[in-house]
Amino acid sequence: MPSRTAPPDAASDTIIKFAVDRTQAHWEVARQPYLISSLGTDLKSAGFDYRSLLGEVTLGSFFSSRATDVKVVRHPTLKAKVGLIPATENYEYPAEDILPGADQVGSLRAVERSAHTIDRRPRNARHVVMNFLEALGSLPEDDLQRVNIPVSVLAKLVAGR
Repeated sequence: MPSRTAPPDAASDTIIKFAVDRTQAHWEVARQPYLISSLGTDLKSAGFDYRSLLGEVTLGSFFSSRATDVKVVRHPTLKAKVGLIPATENYEYPAEDILPGADQVGSLRAVERSAHTIDRRPRNARHVVMNFLEALGSLPEDDLQRVNIPVSVLAKLVAGR
């Protein structure tokens, strides 16, 4: 089984320095966490093959255990919203970013569905067409009169062709 801890070496130190510099610059401008997802993209763009270095260790875990100049902050309800801030700073996600009841429901998707918000899961063409038709159904009669979509186009989309 691969190791779940990254080895300390010059490459790790270079990645940490890169992340600290980016985190500081982002913090000075936005006063918000530098998201780990952005860091991963920026590391790839800069030519760092961090995945081969870290193995199964996530960037968030790596920085939680190794970096002293930055700290990891995690959104309380949005699992993917993990970022870095300078170690000397504190940050809490704004209340409007936190979905009420997400912890009681146990799932962000359940809260999204119950609040009738847009479900951001990837959809197949059939679902997209059905959602589009559902949205058309909420238009005023005047607007509906002007909608002209050939049924053959809708049929091809639903069939996935």
